Amino acid sequence: MGTLCGGWESPQIGFDDQRLIGENLARVTAGTARKRLGV
Repeated sequence: MGTLCGGWESPQIGFDDQRLIGENLARVTAGTARKRLGV
């Protein structure tokens, strides 16, 4: 995998991988927000 800061430009990461990474980040962020809110 490419570096996180240059990941979107990295030829080592395919478009599908970028989408999966984005979805995972969104899921983790939402999960963390829920824990903080106690939902």
